[in-house]
Amino acid sequence: MIAAYIAAFAAIVAFAVLLQTFGVIGHARLASEAARESMNALNDPKLSDDEKERAAQTASLHLFGAFLQIALRSLAALAVPGAVLWAADRLGAISFHEAMEAMVSWPMIAAACVASAASFFLIKSKTS
Repeated sequence: MIAAYIAAFAAIVAFAVLLQTFGVIGHARLASEAARESMNALNDPKLSDDEKERAAQTASLHLFGAFLQIALRSLAALAVPGAVLWAADRLGAISFHEAMEAMVSWPMIAAACVASAASFFLIKSKTS
């Protein structure tokens, strides 16, 4: 069962790293900026209704494109560690079922939260 916890934690870390590597975070940032710009345009009293409409339509296209990018890249980031866990199960190294159970256990969720918070503050302190 310890091997399942180690494999589960490694899969979670790999997923987080792959989210960054595959550009999911960047696309989420771009989607947030597009939404913010659209709201600014809609709240701008100097723009006509037609200009506001064009801004909203442009933003909706950007947001839909960002959704597709985020969804597909997230799927790829999830598929890689999932495939590794599946292959390890087929080779008899770990049980895929036990690794999945370990991923949703309270100790693993707590460890992932602590690791995420620590990495966030570490990255934040390096950029400050």
